[in-house]
Amino acid sequence: MKISSNVFSYGLLTLFAILVLVSACKKDDMDDMDDHSDPASSWVLIKTEYWNNSLSSGEWSEEPLGEFQTTRGNTSYYTKQEERGMEISVTNPNPTPPSTPQYLHGYYTWEPPPSKIKPDQNVNIEVNQEVLSNVTGGLGTRISLRMYMNFNIPVQMVITKPVDLVENKYTDIGFGMPSTRPEAYNTGRKAVVFSGDSWGVGAEGSQQELRIYASHGAAETTMYTRYIYEWK
Repeated sequence: MKISSNVFSYGLLTLFAILVLVSACKKDDMDDMDDHSDPASSWVLIKTEYWNNSLSSGEWSEEPLGEFQTTRGNTSYYTKQEERGMEISVTNPNPTPPSTPQYLHGYYTWEPPPSKIKPDQNVNIEVNQEVLSNVTGGLGTRISLRMYMNFNIPVQMVITKPVDLVENKYTDIGFGMPSTRPEAYNTGRKAVVFSGDSWGVGAEGSQQELRIYASHGAAETTMYTRYIYEWK
């Protein structure tokens, strides 16, 4: 059977077009993989923001908020927020129900978080707690600090050092008079390491955050520092 040259040429052109299309699709797929799997890509710290009860709901500051003082009933609250520090005191000379005076006062500092974080990297941050006063007035009250990872659904980081706190996977360090887990609390100076696995591979420009929270449980003492990371 004789095949015309026109038909043969058309077939070659069609085959060539198919090969070019397949090659282009493979290149696009590889480009997409490069966008998200480039070993040089990481979560990069782009800014730090601060919040306490002196700010309106949803508002964040690009600078530490310094001192804030207020009272509610018989209780006086004081906070001080620094670049990598939070101080809280709660004073009540006449608690209700009747009890002895209360004066809790403590200070937290922590080491700088990583400037770059690889996907699924284990992140460790040391926190130091200094208790200046631990007079609870006989009430079950405390001051504590926690750390979270994730932007929309917070995931609590756990204490991995010292070894006596590891087994129970504690998520906060504090002082005062807790109703449970007294071994997680300390009335003097204590250093702990919070650990957590970072986020997976991100899309270009996507963001996540590492957040530090400290409070007496009352809104007047609640403070946040958040480190915002972007995938680059």
